[in-house]
Amino acid sequence: MMAVESVSVKSAYEREELLNGCQAVSHAVRLADVDVVAAYPIRPYTEVMDQISKFIADGEFYAEYIIADGGALPV
Repeated sequence: MMAVESVSVKSAYEREELLNGCQAVSHAVRLADVDVVAAYPIRPYTEVMDQISKFIADGEFYAEYIIADGGALPV
């Protein structure tokens, strides 16, 4: 008779979290696996970009993060 071992595997998609709208958007960007993120710090967008930068810093998301300049465009 063969021994059978049961292994329980829990993926990141099997947990529940209570998120606000900005956190939900940042998770959606991470799950969409975009390659480049352009950030311009303006409310309410700032919280989304903060969360995405934390994902990148923690190694949970790999993307190029570009901080947009608020300067005027050349004429």
